[in-house]
Order: sequence, then structure tokens, then C-alpha cells
Amino acid sequence: MKPRIFLFLLSLVVALATPASAAVQAPPNVSVNDEGLGRFGEAIHPDVAAAGGRVYAVWEDNRDRPWDSVYHAIYMAGSTDGGHSWSANRRVSLEAWEGQGVSDPAVAVGPEGDLYIAWYLGNCYADWFDPDVCGGEDLENDVFMARSRDGGNTFDYRIKVWDGDDDGVFSAIAPALAVDSTSGRVYLVVHDYVGGGYDILLLGSNGQLARGSWWQVRVNGQSGSGRDSGSEGPKMAVAADRGVVCIAWEDARGEEAVFAACSSDAGQHFGNDGPVSGPHASHPRLALLPDGTLVAAYQQGENVFVRLSADRGQNWSAPTQVSLNSGRYESLGWDLATSAEGAILILWTSGIDEGYGYKSNLWLSVSSDRGATFSSHQIEDADDIYRQSRPALAVSRWQGASYAFMVWQDDREVEDHIYSAAMPLDTTPPSAPTQLRAVPGDTVVDLLWSPASDASGIAGYMVLRSARASGPYDSLTPLPVTATSYRDVGLDGTPYFYKVYAIDRAGNLGPASSAVQAASQVGTELSAQGLLAYGRDGQVFVNTLPGLSSERPLAQGWAPVFAGDGSTIYYRTGTVVGGSIESRHPDGSSPQTFFATAHLYGAFDIARDGSGHFAWLERKQYTQINPFEIWTVYEPHFGIGSNSLFVDQHEFAESPTISADRRWLAYTSLGYHAPHSLDDYGPSALALADLTAGERKALYNDTHYFDPAFAPAGHTIAFAAYFSGQYEIWRATVNADGSLTDLMQLTRGRPGEWSLAPAWSSDGVWLVFVRGRPAGEANPE
Repeated sequence: MKPRIFLFLLSLVVALATPASAAVQAPPNVSVNDEGLGRFGEAIHPDVAAAGGRVYAVWEDNRDRPWDSVYHAIYMAGSTDGGHSWSANRRVSLEAWEGQGVSDPAVAVGPEGDLYIAWYLGNCYADWFDPDVCGGEDLENDVFMARSRDGGNTFDYRIKVWDGDDDGVFSAIAPALAVDSTSGRVYLVVHDYVGGGYDILLLGSNGQLARGSWWQVRVNGQSGSGRDSGSEGPKMAVAADRGVVCIAWEDARGEEAVFAACSSDAGQHFGNDGPVSGPHASHPRLALLPDGTLVAAYQQGENVFVRLSADRGQNWSAPTQVSLNSGRYESLGWDLATSAEGAILILWTSGIDEGYGYKSNLWLSVSSDRGATFSSHQIEDADDIYRQSRPALAVSRWQGASYAFMVWQDDREVEDHIYSAAMPLDTTPPSAPTQLRAVPGDTVVDLLWSPASDASGIAGYMVLRSARASGPYDSLTPLPVTATSYRDVGLDGTPYFYKVYAIDRAGNLGPASSAVQAASQVGTELSAQGLLAYGRDGQVFVNTLPGLSSERPLAQGWAPVFAGDGSTIYYRTGTVVGGSIESRHPDGSSPQTFFATAHLYGAFDIARDGSGHFAWLERKQYTQINPFEIWTVYEPHFGIGSNSLFVDQHEFAESPTISADRRWLAYTSLGYHAPHSLDDYGPSALALADLTAGERKALYNDTHYFDPAFAPAGHTIAFAAYFSGQYEIWRATVNADGSLTDLMQLTRGRPGEWSLAPAWSSDGVWLVFVRGRPAGEANPE
């Protein structure tokens, strides 16, 4: 066990405090499907397009035969209020085609408001029993298109625009569709099997969709180079604007890279094609910025990367990674769009396979600096146990602002349904903070500044430091500081330069402030007065500060905890599992047994208000599905005596701590996190349970967290975290929704010297912690 050290101190110094700010919440999620889908109907593979506040979603579903997942049709819905509500769902494909491989719809809106929907039809056969099926002709590996001029109420065209030659090779086509917003020309990208590979073909029309009105151009320079990705052919993308048409696809050349080519004459001819990505990339997307810059995105491994080209694909910027999937987390789909203001948007998923299904989160990342940096916003508002996949994204101007309109496949219902969300985009960065001042202190520099301004509000500030005025500057803050002050700690007198910049609530980064320089002072040790209790070699000791010259043993045990008034010391006895929580006065008198059970595990905490409430861990074993397989967990309990008022079941926990008002229980969640503990291994996390609501509110696993400790007043919490490449002590404020603000680093050890196990003095002024070089069992991981 790690040592647990607690202080009861009598001195008083000024405590640091900063105000909290509200957390940015996910936009409301709205179901696109109506009641016609039914409880057991399945809706999948959505796409979305928008023109002003008119939004159109298309997808495939099996509502007409929900017991048979093969029988799908193409459906659509429209919204006239920016996705806040949706029309009744309407069938687009013909009923006779159901069960014939109808799939992969795409949607686009023309400049006159015309709605275009394309989809794939796999294997519809006419026969002498029913010559009218499929219109009396064989339809195999073909692409169809429908057009509506009244928002999808009626369709004046529903025709085949690509004939896959009925070659007998199953090669599902996911057509890519775009409409030039100035000319109204319609562009459709398909692939054609040519024996071992595919040709990438652009079909173009001036808006007249009848057969014979389309022209066709092969885009890939080497015939058959399109990559066969599992008998589904290459994934493709198209972008078109003001006569420029660019195509991207998965290619077998360049060790399976994504290739692209562009046309400057409205798709009549294409220049040389070339690679966009490195090897083993897939799922390309394309978009054009208002100045004509081409934006390409692709998936490599499980992450999405973005590159820009100012010369239509001849040269590319360095790739920027947008998504953050690692370990067992993987992509379940993503999409790309750009705004009229030049913002780049990526809608992406982070999913994990739990053995019995996936769960995921959905994020919208936005860049207002041409892909140099991205801010991310969580989009889905469902619990983390649900899966979001196959997201689609469109951006349009509405109500004086650009909006991101998003649809995706979601399993929060019994089966997959289509959900949507809309979010206004703020791409204007905040102003720079002003009047930055640096005040040196004993091994610290306090930074203070005047706030930045922004129309959508300031989410926080990032603090930068460099040994040179010209940089480079490193960030001191892993998360934004919500106050207009910050303390740089653990300094040795080296002069440093500091800058601060703001982040607004939309995630835009503002310019940095002017730099200021300061060097800390290095003086004598602070003189803390009080009594120190700590565990060592199976015994609890007490000692006096400042001299630490009167150590004496108190009792056999470990993990001592002071009562709020310092009159009693509680400690653990027995083995790691089992035993009791005992107590004594600091002079060793009045020994008492506070709580005992054979299932007691690890550390504990005592409420500071003298009420007798406490938090402890219970070792519990569950029998798994496999016979004789035992699952051992350490579940945090909160209560009084043997009456548990809160239990977080199936959790692997350590280091419980209670806030002073008994509102919050915090603990370290070790690697496997409830409620799906055995299938969700990740970093040690900080878990926060709202004891008033009786539920866990938050789980922070963006880095490794250990040893949370609540201050004796308020909702300030200290913990050890791995933000800076090694464990240091950090402090934060827990807000009413479980969010953390006021994050501040309190220690900075030499490289390799970790800081762990923070504990507060009874007056909330001091923190004591363990520092050392990890070795063997000392490593908390």
C-alpha cells in the first residue's frame, strides 16, 4: 500500500481561490425517425444536407419488414427549423426494390433548393413471374437518383443513372454526391469493376437527370487502380464549387493510399492524380474553403487526419491529427464539412468493443485557423453505454450564423435509429488578455491579467512559459484556467517569460498577450506548526512540526485520518482485506473500534463534521458467466455505521474521500471502470459521485489520476495526476454538475520524482504529500 500522510496544523496563510465557470453542454439530440419505424425497426447509414434552416436527412431502414434486416428501403425526413423537429418519414426508393440490396444513400441540395438523393441497388432481377419488378429490367450494381423540387414531398425523377453492366461481381457502391452551389451542376462518383480493381468515374449533369443527359469521365490515371476493400470497392468523395470539381478515393498505389484529382472545367477533364495520404489510409472526404483551398481528410489507423492544398491537390500541407483514438478505442465513422467563414469541421466517433457490443462518444472538432488547431465538443447527450456510428455532417448559414447540422446512427433505442443535433458555429477568436503581470515569490511566480473579451464568452485561459522571449513557449496548463490568475510552482530562481491566451466557449483560440518576465525567489523553508500523522512499516506515528524531532508510535496500523477538529486519529488495522477502522486521541488514549468487517479494503475517509459518516471500500466477489470464474471488485461505500447510503457497484476503486458538506464522494477508479468494468480498461480515473442524487456524475480518464483528497471546506479537491509526463499534485474545484474548474498545478518535482498522496491540513491551508522516485511496487500503476 502507498503511505497515507495527514496533517493537523495550527498555522494560517492565505489560500488560493478562483471562480468557477459553467461547463459547455452537448446540444439537444433529436430523433429523426418517426413512430412508423417501430420499436424493432432499424435505421442505418444516414446522410445529411442543408440549405439555410432547411435540413434533409436520408438513411436506409427496414420498417416494412423489421423482422428481416436485409429488406431495407431508402427513407428521408426534412426539417424547416434547423433540425429542432422533423417531418414524417417518407420512402424514396420503390417498394418493389426492397430486399434487393438497396443501401448507402447520399443527399445534396442545389442552389434553387432542389433535393437530390442517390443510392445503390445491388441485385434486382426481372423474371417471367412478375415482369414489372425492377421496371422490367435487370438491375445489378447500379446507382439510382431521385429529385424533389418541393422538399421531398414528391419526386419528379427516380431513375437509374449508372449501369454496373450486370457483371456478376458483388461490389456495393457507396456513391458520392455533390451539387455546385453556383451552377447547379450535379456530380456523382461511382466505381466500375475492371478485373481485379476499379475505375473511379465521375458522372456529371447540368441538372437534367434524364438518361442521356449525363457525361462520364474516368478520374484515376491508371485504369484499375481503385482499391478493392473487401469486395465493396473503394470509398470515394467529391467536392464541387464554382466550376472546380475534386475527387478522392482509396487507391492500390502508394501502399494503399488515398488519391485525389481535380478538374477546373466543371468536371469535363481532370489533371494528374496523386496521393493525399501516407500508406494504408481509407475513407476519404473532401471540401472546399471559400478561397478555393481544397481540404482533404482521411482515416489512418483509427484516427482522422486533415490536409490542405492551395493548388488543387498538387501540393499538400503537413497532416494534422484531429481525432484522439488510442489503445482499444477505434473509429466508428466520421465526416468533414467547411463553413462560409472558412472553418473546418470534423464529426468523429470514439468507440470501444466490449465483447457484447460497442459503446462510443461523438465529437465535433472545429478549426478556425485552417486546420492548425481544433477545439472539440461532445455532441451526443446519451449515456456513455450507447453507441454512435456513421455520423454525417453539413454546414449552412441560418439565422445570421453558420450551423453544423449532424445526423448519426444511434443504438440508445432497442435497435439503431437516426438521431440529429444542430450547433451554431462561432469562428471569431477572443481578444488577447491585457495587463499581464508576474509577481515573484518563494519558488513561485504569481501571474495576474485583465480578462479577454468574446461575444460567446470566455471558457478559460492557457498559460505559456519559455526561457527565452522569442520562445518556443510550452503550455503550463493541461486544461483552461477559469480565473485571471495562475501560480507557477516549483521554481529554482531561473528567469522565465510568460504569455497568456484565451479560449472562448466555441473553442476558438485568441492571440497571446504580451510577454512578461520574472524569476522566483528561493528562501527558507516555510514554518508549519502542527501535528503530523503517518504510516510506516505497519505502524501509525505522530510527530510535531516544524522540527519533526519528537516522533512516537501511536498504534499498530496504517492510513491515518484526522477528525475535523484534530481531536481524534482514525486508522486501519488488520490486513489489506479485512480488519477494522480504529481511533485514538493523539496522545494514544481512548482506543475505540469505529467500524469492522471482513470485507474492508484499502483506505477510507471520515466526514469532517463529526457526524460519523464515512467512506470505505468493500472487497466483493461476483461469479462470472463462465463457471468458477470469480470477479473481484473494490466498491466504494458511503454511510454511517453499517448503513450504506451509497454504493458504486462493480467498481475497482481506491482512495475514497468525502467533501466537507457530504455532497461529493471522490475516488480513484483503477483501470477498469464501472459499469462495464471487465471490458473497458484505461487509465486510472478520477470518479465523482453526487451523494445527494445517489449517482456517479463524472469519470475523468483523460490522464492517470490517483489519490483524490477533498479540502476541509468547500468543494476544492487535490489529487495526483500525470498531465506533465510525471505525477504531480493538482488542485481543482468540483462544480454542481461534476465538472472541474480552477485546475492548478501545485508541485513540480525534478524529472523522475513523482508527487503522490496529497492530504490537507485541518484548516485547509497546507497540503502534505509524498515525493520520490518510483521503483517496483512504488509505481501506483
